[in-house]
Amino acid sequence: MIGEPADPFATPLEILPEWYFFPVFQILRTVPNKLLGVLLMVSVPAGLLTVPFLENVNKFQNPFRRPVATTVYIYIYIYIYIYIYIYIYIYIYIYIYIYIYMYVCNRVMETKKGFHVFYNDFVESSKNKMAFNFISYLLVAKY
Repeated sequence: MIGEPADPFATPLEILPEWYFFPVFQILRTVPNKLLGVLLMVSVPAGLLTVPFLENVNKFQNPFRRPVATTVYIYIYIYIYIYIYIYIYIYIYIYIYIYIYMYVCNRVMETKKGFHVFYNDFVESSKNKMAFNFISYLLVAKY
């Protein structure tokens, strides 16, 4: 036997995360609203990204005295913004099109209309043909 036998009635008082998750755990524990806790957790790295711009800035100093660091942080902001934009706009947009496509396929199958004619009209009227081609590649095999 490796250790003492397990006693299910003698659990520890509080299970704590590892040391690197402890500040986030404290934020979630002290804030009663979950959404506010998540927003506070996101604000920590956002605040750290603003430190180079706020560091030692007064009216007598040039805030762009470090052009390399400023350029790097501007690129980081742009990268994060583009990543969030791509995730929210493209991926969720594709999921909406999958839902619309499945709804259209179900309506066509229920009414026994011509699938190809209705599908081509629906795709031609859409803005994003590439998403529909991708969705049709994934879903047409089931029908």
